[in-house]
Amino acid sequence: MSAPRGEWGGHDYFDTAGTAATPRPQRARTNRAGGRRRRDPARALYSSRPSPAGRVPGARGPPALVHGNRGRRSPRRLDDALRDRIVTLATTTYAGANHLHFQELLAEREGVHVSYTSLRRMLHDAGLQSPKRRRTRRHRRRRERMPRAGMLLQVDGSVHDWLEGRGPWLTLLAVVDDARDRAHRRIS
Repeated sequence: MSAPRGEWGGHDYFDTAGTAATPRPQRARTNRAGGRRRRDPARALYSSRPSPAGRVPGARGPPALVHGNRGRRSPRRLDDALRDRIVTLATTTYAGANHLHFQELLAEREGVHVSYTSLRRMLHDAGLQSPKRRRTRRHRRRRERMPRAGMLLQVDGSVHDWLEGRGPWLTLLAVVDDARDRAHRRIS
């Protein structure tokens, strides 16, 4: 059952959602614990019943899938006065601090507790970047070579059938002198 084109904006994805959401007997089983029926979420598109809690009451079609709080401000959002105060403190009193240090200073000295993510988002919206960038650490540091021969020998052994079945397995020992970069080999 697809929606007529033009109704609800004529979006193709709503048409395909409608055809995919045709009721099937095996999908409409009863949940014994709650006594409710399990429904395909897309069936709300074409339901004649009021939409579920939190959605637009009495809406049909695509508006039934839109949550009722869409477009509203979060009740946990910080006051605009506090946001302005934080931005002002970041540009004046604590101008040299990076975001993480600024968050700690706000909590210690100003008594303002804000999560790092919220603080970063506020300062980014105000056009302020963290002034101190972290330096990238070197992945590895090269070790200085030994000044004299024989001070450091690196030994590696490899057990293998070097004679290809014509004799015993042998071990190839390779010894590398760190100072001269000269390799010595011996099979034993």
